[in-house]
Amino acid sequence: MSKTLLLLLFVFFCFIQINAQQNNPDSLRQELATAKEDTNKVWLLVNLSGIYQWSYPDSGILYAQQALQLAQKLNFAPGEIGAYWTLHVAFSGKGNYPKALEASLKELELIEKSGDSTEIIWAYAGIGAVYYYSNDYDRALYYFNKLKLNQAIFKRNQNFFLGFWAKHISI
Repeated sequence: MSKTLLLLLFVFFCFIQINAQQNNPDSLRQELATAKEDTNKVWLLVNLSGIYQWSYPDSGILYAQQALQLAQKLNFAPGEIGAYWTLHVAFSGKGNYPKALEASLKELELIEKSGDSTEIIWAYAGIGAVYYYSNDYDRALYYFNKLKLNQAIFKRNQNFFLGFWAKHISI
């Protein structure tokens, strides 16, 4: 079961990386150089962070921290959520699971305030993955099992989750 779950998480994070790579980092950096201090700049920074979160996690962290600071200054919760997501993934890529967990729990807190149940599921999956890679399997299962509580939403996204979640956590 753990090998399959590990494979699922790998595919999950690869999909995120593939989506991020659809943006050209050179053109995003050019846009960033002239961007105003607004929500568009937050998204540019989040996108750059997403591009670098696995291949150059230090750069991913730097861009995510810049996005987070600007999003907080602008009181732009969606940008904060995006920045925390890429922070948690980049810290995970570096093996800094305490920082990854801190970022993912802050992300969850913001998402819960927004009430977006689909995003809550993603946050649970992210937190569960951090605990899994930290070898804290009990806490990982706790968050993976929280997906059961949101079964209807999970079922709508089941194809994206590749059906593995349903098989391995008995939904």
